[in-house]
Amino acid sequence: FEERDWMILEHRRLADPANARTLAEIADKLGLTRERVRQLQVKAFARLDLLLASDSFVELSWRGEQLRARLGAMVPADSRTAKEALRSAAGGDDPDGTSRRFMLSMAGPYREVDGWIERVELEDLESLILSRADAAGVLPADVLEIVAESGVVESARAAVLARCQKVRCVNGSYVAWRGSIVDKAVTLLTLRKLPATAEELLDEMGEARDRKSTRLNSSHLVISYAVFCLKKK
Repeated sequence: FEERDWMILEHRRLADPANARTLAEIADKLGLTRERVRQLQVKAFARLDLLLASDSFVELSWRGEQLRARLGAMVPADSRTAKEALRSAAGGDDPDGTSRRFMLSMAGPYREVDGWIERVELEDLESLILSRADAAGVLPADVLEIVAESGVVESARAAVLARCQKVRCVNGSYVAWRGSIVDKAVTLLTLRKLPATAEELLDEMGEARDRKSTRLNSSHLVISYAVFCLKKK
């Protein structure tokens, strides 16, 4: 690649998404128009893909496939799984900078977000998980298998669930943690299968005990849970 083409590849395709430069920024640096940089980008991307698909780079493509299989849909960047997968793909060395981004782009493409390497959006995975919750918000006992369906490797599945803001583990069971405070209270009562006061439920939720802020009281809770049970029947 010519120097300017490699610069475009490095800052547009191989850069971490959070640090990728815009076409306008590259145009200013190269003294070109934004449209000209876009044209060069199209050609550079096409040439790179053509090279990677050629017989000369078959081993590199194989390493990319192996890396994809070991990283799965998403994995913590500092995990042993990620480090060993990247080191193996690089032939025993620890890749960093452009070489790391190149390998992740080739294997996924992957992006690095909040300490995670991912090729599947967390929001999409979380939506899939929440879609399996029952009427009370309780997720199936095999919820980890739902995560596995999305391609998350076994070592990262529990961590992925912990990362989902709308999923919570309550006494060993996973629930969809969304809706109003009363909705969450109904979910907790369903899991408990025993009576509970508003104060006990608030403590379990970790919510404030100020009635004005929570709008949860025993009468409201009893009515809401009774309505839920009737609908369930």
